[in-house]
Amino acid sequence: MDVEVGTGADDAARSLAPYLMHRRRGRSFVVAKIAQSLDGRVAGADGGARWVTGERARADGHALRAVSQAVGVGAETALADDPRLDVRDVAPPSDPPLRVVLDSTGRVPATGALFDTGVAPTLVCTTEAAPATVRSAWEGAGAEVVVLDAASDGPGVDPGGVVEYLGGRGVLQFLLEGGPTVFGSFVRAGLVDRMVLYLAPLLLGSAATAMFGGSGPAGLADAPRLTPTGVTRLGDDLRLDYDLQHDAAVA
Repeated sequence: MDVEVGTGADDAARSLAPYLMHRRRGRSFVVAKIAQSLDGRVAGADGGARWVTGERARADGHALRAVSQAVGVGAETALADDPRLDVRDVAPPSDPPLRVVLDSTGRVPATGALFDTGVAPTLVCTTEAAPATVRSAWEGAGAEVVVLDAASDGPGVDPGGVVEYLGGRGVLQFLLEGGPTVFGSFVRAGLVDRMVLYLAPLLLGSAATAMFGGSGPAGLADAPRLTPTGVTRLGDDLRLDYDLQHDAAVA
């Protein structure tokens, strides 16, 4: 009898990647979720980002939240959108994902949806640059606060410190939802393991907000390469799946 070896190995490796990353490296596996226009913009020239994509794509994004142990945004997104970061439109998990706010300087006030801890727990990752009064206000609102190192190549919290800390808390998959400054920081640090890109049939122009902020590679030869792993149509939108550092995640 012929026996096939390795059937479904790639799919199994992708499914197990968050677990293997956590077990072998002790850090969380990072999935960057981005909704953008055809010309690579995540918000209009007026700053509006709701809603770039349609209902089916948004429901699919909530399914991603449901299988993640933590969901994070930066200060700019928290200020602009006041997101809830909870799971809607799909069956919620037994334990809601931890909501993570990356705010290095204490810009986000301890009010709004993210500090309604009756919805889900909230963790603020910050640095010594955040005033003690702001940190106390966050804690007074019910959030946990952890002080980490600042990023070495620009504004923000050190991405490596974030994923190491979350890994220590047992977070296997960290769903990173924005914004451009945070995305850029994690990409430059080589800490985006998978990207889920929702592509909407819109053209927003050069005055709109680009998907990645901060400095980029000097040239094409230095640009990170992504491995496409899937394309799904969701109404008028497309979901494009890519892996980065896929071999490192499962080696």
